[in-house]
Amino acid sequence: MDFTSSSLFTPDFAYENGLDFSNLFTPSTFIPFEEPNPCNAISHVENNDGKHIISEITKGVEERENKRAKHREIEKHRRQEVTSLFGKLRYMLPSHYIKGKRSSSDHVLEAVNYIIGLQKKIKEMREKRDRIKRDITHPTSTRECFIRLLSPSPSLSSNCSCVGDKHIDVKVRTCLVGIEIVASCCFRNEYCLSRVLQLLDQEQCLNVVSCISTRLDQRFMHTIVSEVEEEKEVDFSELQEKIIRACLSMSLKDERDREWWASATTQQSKSMSASSVPPPLILVHRPPSLTFTADILSRNFRILTIPSSSDDPLPIFLSRHASSIRAFVNIARLPVTGELLSYLPSLQIIVNTSVGVDHIDLAECKRRGIVVTNGGDAYSEDVADTAVSLLISVLRRIPAADRFVRSGSWVESGDFPLGIKVSGKRVGIVGLGSIGSLIAKRLKPFSCIISYHSRSHKADTPYRFYPDILSLAAENDVLVLCCSLTDQTRHVVNREVMESLGKAGVIINVGRGGLIDEKEMVKCLVQGVIGGAGLDVFENEPEVPEELLGLDNVVLSPHAAVLTAGSLNNAAELALANLKAFFSNRPLVSPVQLDLIDRQV
Repeated sequence: MDFTSSSLFTPDFAYENGLDFSNLFTPSTFIPFEEPNPCNAISHVENNDGKHIISEITKGVEERENKRAKHREIEKHRRQEVTSLFGKLRYMLPSHYIKGKRSSSDHVLEAVNYIIGLQKKIKEMREKRDRIKRDITHPTSTRECFIRLLSPSPSLSSNCSCVGDKHIDVKVRTCLVGIEIVASCCFRNEYCLSRVLQLLDQEQCLNVVSCISTRLDQRFMHTIVSEVEEEKEVDFSELQEKIIRACLSMSLKDERDREWWASATTQQSKSMSASSVPPPLILVHRPPSLTFTADILSRNFRILTIPSSSDDPLPIFLSRHASSIRAFVNIARLPVTGELLSYLPSLQIIVNTSVGVDHIDLAECKRRGIVVTNGGDAYSEDVADTAVSLLISVLRRIPAADRFVRSGSWVESGDFPLGIKVSGKRVGIVGLGSIGSLIAKRLKPFSCIISYHSRSHKADTPYRFYPDILSLAAENDVLVLCCSLTDQTRHVVNREVMESLGKAGVIINVGRGGLIDEKEMVKCLVQGVIGGAGLDVFENEPEVPEELLGLDNVVLSPHAAVLTAGSLNNAAELALANLKAFFSNRPLVSPVQLDLIDRQV
């Protein structure tokens, strides 16, 4: 722009504003403005006197371009590294972890889950290793070894630190893969592992899967896992003896040692048949939260637990161990159907920790000659306590009163509605067995009038017997259900029975949910046909009819009558007693009478 030709800087403008531009804008001193070239440094000459003002167009332009180029290069390398990392993750992760997943974040998340799973498995392996260490005899151990030499060799005892006769300890037991061999030897038997592996290689039916060796004090401990070929059986006693012979043969340096070994193994062979036979394998099903039988059973038997989550379906899991399973401990209520039993051809006993056995196909068990036991009287006292508690809670409206206070209704509305007197009530018990008798005993101090309906009249009881439940309901204020669920007792309490019980009548159920026609019971409660209910069990657990949740004359419990430490300990002891009785050919403690399965219980 030529400022001298601009209409802004005119003489009139200068005169009006009192400005003097004569010294500034002259043709000899004006230097026209030029657009700078960003790529070149340009010098401007200010005057003809040789005074030069040198200004360089900023070198920062080039510096910024260099920085941007470096940044792009770094970003490129970073993206290449991330792409390589994701590629490695896809290669390392099992196929089911990456199937259907494309984004990088999904890969990272699955890698984290995979690592967490590995950490969990490592923790389990460490616990298993520590357990094996405790079980294996070593110089500082005070526990007995499962198999050991009977007497020390003269030369071996003087040259190693083993206490007494514990030069070689061997255990052979069943594991999920096949068999697990744990050999513990003193430091002189450094070739023990190679001899064991050589021996297993010669065995036609065994395939070594893994081998872990550790050193503990002055001893080596080798844990070897081997698969067993299908339809092949392994004689544990024979295999243990072979392993001991193979390991000790490396240490018998002279004739005296060999003579000692021959005499020692001859004596040991006579007792091995009794002392080295592994305990029976027990199949156990239990929810993860119910561990009350774990310790007591594992101390006496080899345990095979049905996994709560597994890649293999249950039939495949069972088929791997079918020939070895003679006993099945069913904790909680896994349905034992004819199909499930077909996968267990060697099964001889089902130990059920619950009292009810309606989830077991008893007819199929009877046909196959499988004996069944139940929880017997293990839970009777706690269930009886719960029944009486529910009865009192319904009649005196204790849960509703609790909600009345907590909600502030006492302050806002005043007095709570009247309850119903417990003392002197007429109580009819359906099923006067162990639990029913204890309920009657607990209600006597309340001066309750007790009567009952059961499979047959009990001459040794002072209570009145009713041959049918309809007449029992008509003569009582409260019905307490504590009988087993069978085809004959399903929906034994129907609408007719509830109408017979009356508008003030109360139903208490601590037996099974299927004893009551649940839909009709809901209608009767809503319509006022009966006065209330106390329910610990339901027909489709854990589903509970929504209508019951809003009724103040109903008390609900999540099938928790048996859930006390005392009851669970009793059940564990009873399960152990039944297993011991079975494997020693003694009478069972709490057998289920299969010859009565077609009769009303």
